[in-house]
Amino acid sequence: MASQPVDPLNSFSSPNFTYQNSKYSCMQNAYHAHVFFGYCAVFAGLGAFGTRLLPLRFRPLHTWCGRIYIISLIWCMGTSVVMHNQGLPAAVLIQFVYVLIGLSMAWFAISMHSSRVNARVMSNLQERIKAKGIAEGGLEQMVVDEKERMAAARPLWERLFSLKTFHAILMFTSWINIAGRLGGCGWRGQMGKFTCHTFPAFKALNTSMGDFAMASLQDRVIDTRDPRYNRLPWSRRGVGAWSAQLSVGPVAGGALVAFLWCYFTSSRFVTRGAYEFDGTMVSADVGRAPS
Repeated sequence: MASQPVDPLNSFSSPNFTYQNSKYSCMQNAYHAHVFFGYCAVFAGLGAFGTRLLPLRFRPLHTWCGRIYIISLIWCMGTSVVMHNQGLPAAVLIQFVYVLIGLSMAWFAISMHSSRVNARVMSNLQERIKAKGIAEGGLEQMVVDEKERMAAARPLWERLFSLKTFHAILMFTSWINIAGRLGGCGWRGQMGKFTCHTFPAFKALNTSMGDFAMASLQDRVIDTRDPRYNRLPWSRRGVGAWSAQLSVGPVAGGALVAFLWCYFTSSRFVTRGAYEFDGTMVSADVGRAPS
């Protein structure tokens, strides 16, 4: 008697992934990616702190380190979706809530601070340019010099009780929690040890998924394949085609809307080598509206 073919997605005996009801809940490679982006976040955070000690002209490095930090955290959260075994303790979940609240408040704080500083800088330079013109080095250097002058003139209490300091404290709080999680879990030693070692089962309850109140644990283990797979929107054309529709389709639609918007706004402003700006027709060597 011929043996039944083994389903390649049957993960009940595999430590590398968990697949049930035509869904993934754990992938070993996702853990490795999770650790990688965790280290990216930690080192980007260190870079953000370190670049604050440099002169103002190097501050763009601080901004880019902060962006890499946030992007790394996004990828950490994304990869954590498919590395589920036993869930997380309540203490860790509360810690992550604090991190997310802190990140959100820190972003608003630095955005408000930057807007206020830029407004003051432009106001000060406007008067200076009217009186003396643009200094040697150009407008960009004047902005840098003005920011340094404003920062040097701030007293201690104003530096301490500021949105910028509030932002720094919250970002440090988020970073120390991520770094502590990275070190406390021993991720470096666990890189080759992580396995997908649990498998989900229906609870012995009468729920909307069926009546398993009297069923044994073996009967409650979730099937590898979804018995109602045909109801899913990607069952007809496949997962790849369905994903492409939700990716390529919006990109193409957005590009079309952008083209139409640019075309009609350009046609409205540009007329025979001139464009209208603030109600005044201004001649233009190149027939394009100002961006």
